[in-house]
Amino acid sequence: MQSKMMNAWFLSIVLAVTVLTGSPTLAIDEEKLIASGERITASWKRLLSMGLQILSCDVNGIWSVDKHILIGESNFDIRKTDSIVSPYMLTITFDTKLSSNTTSPNANYHASSLNKMLGFKTANDALRHTQEIDFDRGFPWKLNLIYALQKESWVLKDPIKDAKANFFKLIQTKENRHSFEHLFVIKVD
Repeated sequence: MQSKMMNAWFLSIVLAVTVLTGSPTLAIDEEKLIASGERITASWKRLLSMGLQILSCDVNGIWSVDKHILIGESNFDIRKTDSIVSPYMLTITFDTKLSSNTTSPNANYHASSLNKMLGFKTANDALRHTQEIDFDRGFPWKLNLIYALQKESWVLKDPIKDAKANFFKLIQTKENRHSFEHLFVIKVD
């Protein structure tokens, strides 16, 4: 009984100290955080400026390539959080144009319900048809990337948990992962 009271008393002291002093956070140089945010933004910007292409296969087995092209502003922000595990969040936003080769004149997958060719039978077919003529006109799309600071590294997180925003899931597939792995976890230095 006395041991339980001592534990309760000790926990009360720890809680009071934490409330008065705030939760412990990772001591990290804010200039390093900003410099790393600039580096990560620049890396994504390079990819988007060249026309970042992502291979995908829908539930019907139709293959296509989505292309993201930087068309406007890019910016980033770093915010302190109240999390012990992820004390900072890095949010990067890009104004892009998103287009697809699903409706390419070279499409070879017959969508019987639409009675037209739509997408490609194989991944290789989709990847072979990535010339300008193969992509639709596209539409403006704001690409948001979120990184959480964990153990002195920025870790890419899934910003939106819905099927429409599947960019995060697509870059992690076996077909695309090799192009993006270097951007999943980035050391702050």
